[in-house]
Amino acid sequence: MLPHPVDEIRCSKSEDLKGFNVALCVTGSVASYRALDLARELIRRGASVRFVATPASLRFVTPTMMYWASGQKPIVKGTGRTEHIAIASGSGWAHAVVVAPATANTICKLANGISDNVVMDVLVTALGSKKPIVVAPAMHSDMYFSPVVKEGLERLRKMGVVVVDPDFDEGRLRMASVEEIADVVEDSLNPVVGLRGLKVLVTAGPTREHLDPVRFLSNASSGKMGYAIASVCANNGAETFLVSGPTNLKPPKGVRFKGVTSTRDMLDACLDVVDREGPQIIVLAAAPSDFYFEESYSDKVSSDTTLRVTLKPTPKISKALRERAPRAVLVGFKAEHGIPLEEHVKRARARMEEHGFDIIVANDVSRRDIGFGSDFNEGVIITRVRTFATGRLTKRALARVLLREAVEALKLKRASG
Repeated sequence: MLPHPVDEIRCSKSEDLKGFNVALCVTGSVASYRALDLARELIRRGASVRFVATPASLRFVTPTMMYWASGQKPIVKGTGRTEHIAIASGSGWAHAVVVAPATANTICKLANGISDNVVMDVLVTALGSKKPIVVAPAMHSDMYFSPVVKEGLERLRKMGVVVVDPDFDEGRLRMASVEEIADVVEDSLNPVVGLRGLKVLVTAGPTREHLDPVRFLSNASSGKMGYAIASVCANNGAETFLVSGPTNLKPPKGVRFKGVTSTRDMLDACLDVVDREGPQIIVLAAAPSDFYFEESYSDKVSSDTTLRVTLKPTPKISKALRERAPRAVLVGFKAEHGIPLEEHVKRARARMEEHGFDIIVANDVSRRDIGFGSDFNEGVIITRVRTFATGRLTKRALARVLLREAVEALKLKRASG
């Protein structure tokens, strides 16, 4: 049998979904064409995808297009061969079922257990087998906000269905991006057990210390590590607070976001969250500036001016939070540039003791394939009970590893009183 061209892109982005099978259900919406892109995104992360389509969806995308996107023949109707059982039962092919787009009709039928086409058969079966179900609504905003749809979505959430909220653009409702949906699928298939119900504070990005309104001292942090951690927390049911310096990233869905500029701003915002919310886990993934200008200017300094500036140290966020939240699990990063690993780990351990971290990650930002700006990272995770190298992982995968360690550290803290 000849290979399908889809195999050329499998795992081209990551291996985070390698070995997982995803049933991708498509319903009758003008957004149906975006399911093709979602299938490709899931495959690029390593998944195998098979489409299941309602009759209405075939008015927008054809079985041929679904086969092209997935490399597998789609299921477009029930034939009496119990396709829904083969796909979604406890021993069935799929590890997760995704509905994207999910119309108002499908949402309300699923909430009420109506099974009148092959997609509904698959979904009802998946509910019974307790397989992860991810639903991405797409419809007119007036339909989305109607009481019956709101009630249907709430019922689905209570059943354990994960709803990926849509975006609003110029007053119009749009299905969530394929990247956001794929992230939720990843986290549903690789859950961080123990996060649900916890409060987690995450910092991300660089800070800026201004010399004048247009010039500032900063660094190359993109914020991707912190945003990935916050996203994984929210997707795993944690009440998540993200304090971020300036980045080009969109805040993850489900987090409570606060944008800041300077290191002092970041510290004040974090202390406010600690005092008001009492987070049990604090992850300091930001790269705040270590210095600020002793003297700054309210107007742009002329380029003809000769300046002699004095830099002063900024407040240490980790020390302040350790003092203010002594019972929280405090997680930090120790970035170094191109030093030997043994020395890097030694410095990270020293920072861990000096600042009171429960967990610290030693990572090398000199490599272009990891660290600042990359979607990947690699490091050595040091906890109070063990030290291990992660290998090169996507930042989302590293976030899951790190958060599992944080949950275990919290259990130890609670057990010790």
